Amino acid sequence: MAVSFKLAAVIFCSFLFLGISFIFSLPDGRLHLVFCDVGQGDAVYIRGPKGSDIVIDGGPDNRVLNCLGEKMPFWDRTIELVVLSHPQADHLTGLIEIIKRYQVKKILDSSAKNNSKEYELWEKLINEKKINRIEAKEGEKILVDKQAGLSVLWPKSGKDTPDINSSSTVVSLSFGSFSSLFTGDLDGFSLSNLSGLSSLGNLTILKIPHHGSKTGLSQKFLEVFKPSLAIISVGKNSFGHPSPETLKLLNDLNIKYLRTDKDKSIEIISDGKTWKINK
Repeated sequence: MAVSFKLAAVIFCSFLFLGISFIFSLPDGRLHLVFCDVGQGDAVYIRGPKGSDIVIDGGPDNRVLNCLGEKMPFWDRTIELVVLSHPQADHLTGLIEIIKRYQVKKILDSSAKNNSKEYELWEKLINEKKINRIEAKEGEKILVDKQAGLSVLWPKSGKDTPDINSSSTVVSLSFGSFSSLFTGDLDGFSLSNLSGLSSLGNLTILKIPHHGSKTGLSQKFLEVFKPSLAIISVGKNSFGHPSPETLKLLNDLNIKYLRTDKDKSIEIISDGKTWKINK
């Protein structure tokens, strides 16, 4: 009898825990923006106000899966949209793991290609799983939960370049007065000449291009679109990222920044009017 009672208590507590977890993981009407700590690479998870899941880049390995496991509801195995900024391993590899383990409804990536084994596998999986694929080009717009919107600001239609970094898909995310800009590894000159930036108004969150490379930002851009917060997605590396020049520029302009190698995964929550960093 005692054993049966203990077993019943364990089962009850387990169901209670799952029930509470389910309730707390329901959509809360706010936008959740998570810059995942994946080492030297980029990976961003976005949960829309009504529960849509978006991933922008996946980092250099499978560490992005840990980030999704912590931030996505345990019962949710569907990702509505995956965005690949450009087909280099430090942005692509984790997305391959995501496609293997989740049901991905749409993929947004540019026409840029790579001869790497990662890119070959990426193409193979998309074709095998028959995932709807959208070519990223300036002007493309995608609604998120009918409340927030993604806009493609780069690349320009028909613009081919041998430099994969310069072909980075750049997207903006808007939710009420809150706005974010995801820049891939775009160079500073191209960033300063993006069309459509004026629609962002006062930029809230800027993902610093190319892990803080000294060629990724310009003073002109920061002075015009001075973000409330900048995020540097970076890990241990031999490239000198983030560069002293980029950090000095941010400090000189009094722009607050966080970096994933020191601050780990960074979650920002917004109701469309105000925002906060989730500690």
